Amino acid sequence: MRRRVLWSVAICAVMGIFVWAIPRMPLRHVVRVETVAAQFDRKLIEVGWDAPTVAYLQANLDRLQDRPFDGMAFRFTKQVPRAFENRRWTEDDTALPLLDQLQWGRFTDNFLLMWGQSDPAVDWFDDGQWETITANMRQVSHALHIAKASGVMFDPEFYFTRTTHSPWVYSPELYPERSFEMVQAQVRARGADFVTALQTEMPTLQFVSMWSVGEAYARANERPALLPQSAYALLPAFLYGMLDAKGAEVTIIDGNETSYYVDETTDFVRKFAYERFNAAALVPANERDRYIDEVKIASAVYTDYVLALRDWYERGWSEERKLRWLEHNAYHALLTSEHYAWVWSENLNWWGYDQNIDSSDLAPSNVPAPVTQAFVNARQRFMDKQALDFEMVYIGGASGNKMADTEFVTTPTVILTAVDGRSEFAQGETIRLTITVDGAEIIDRTEIYANAIRVGSTNETFDLQGLAAGDYILFARVFTKEGKHRTSNLITVRIQ
Repeated sequence: MRRRVLWSVAICAVMGIFVWAIPRMPLRHVVRVETVAAQFDRKLIEVGWDAPTVAYLQANLDRLQDRPFDGMAFRFTKQVPRAFENRRWTEDDTALPLLDQLQWGRFTDNFLLMWGQSDPAVDWFDDGQWETITANMRQVSHALHIAKASGVMFDPEFYFTRTTHSPWVYSPELYPERSFEMVQAQVRARGADFVTALQTEMPTLQFVSMWSVGEAYARANERPALLPQSAYALLPAFLYGMLDAKGAEVTIIDGNETSYYVDETTDFVRKFAYERFNAAALVPANERDRYIDEVKIASAVYTDYVLALRDWYERGWSEERKLRWLEHNAYHALLTSEHYAWVWSENLNWWGYDQNIDSSDLAPSNVPAPVTQAFVNARQRFMDKQALDFEMVYIGGASGNKMADTEFVTTPTVILTAVDGRSEFAQGETIRLTITVDGAEIIDRTEIYANAIRVGSTNETFDLQGLAAGDYILFARVFTKEGKHRTSNLITVRIQ
């Protein structure tokens, strides 16, 4: 049975103010829509233990072009560079003689993988150390420029627990006679030094921090007053310093690593909103608008988790079910990112590089063809603006096991259309959308999203203010009385 659910929904742009007009509904909420990023282009990047060296890529890039990604994380040499190492790097550390020989082919967006730590730990107050660190980052900038790379994939997670302390912790024992605020201010200044050096020859640097302010907020139990006692207390200050000093075309990106563990469709937009809005509670009040406006959000897919490539991730699902989940997470990671979705791999080796052998000889990938196809399918559906043909929904069954109680839902079908079929609009025009639902389910509500941010609903009226000119992905999500949901196709609009 085919039913029209919802009357037409209008987005009216008048002098920069956008109004969702839903008749006879009370005003419930106001959204500042300048936080909706104007961008459609999305890239899928592979990152992981298999990150190849420059020497390996120089020898084999032409034979790797069939991988289902837009780019990769790579390393200069076998050792992944440590951002705060107190040793002056040489040209050999950055593989400089080989960089201009890299022919990336179809891989357009490629990142240097970098650990955000060192052993021993960095001293934020040692000017001599920081002369070395910034000199190294200038070398990185030069190397990335020569390699025609996009930027840095920065992993601030602390791994050297047995030998040194994390650069991101604060304690009176580590910093005697220095308050948390004093150390924060110094770390912020070093963040400014760090990005100033990195952007020397990379004016369009893309800097992805896998963990960002959202992780620090979560580790502080979502209570800013507890930040000084948390494991990543100083990471936000470092990133604020980068924002202070970055060039106009440098982009700081929150990698949103916790989206690794998404197992329900609506969790992706919740994770996006958490990183964009909730985590901003840590940001100084007078800087929150800048932070929300300037820091972009990525989404991630963790292949080992979804495919249960480690014993402790096994949940008894069939291989077919795992592959559908992988396709689902790849699609929705693209949908809920602001340019980059990234795939973290540990036991899958996409490129054939083995860091334990460190050979430049091409080795076979261990990735099964159905896994590759899951990414191909997800990417193609996204680029074709099609809805995924199923949704993952947690039903809340009696077992108490979320994974056992997760269903793959295929109905109803939701179709979003622009009434006049146009995709380009001038500021001041009205964009009228129609949502059509094909199915017998009783609809509880429908939500409208613009670039992963909910901007309208059938039971609320929104005043949307300050939507900038640019490109937007719109989609609808229908919720049934049973608590299930389905997402529509995508519409892209350009406002000029």
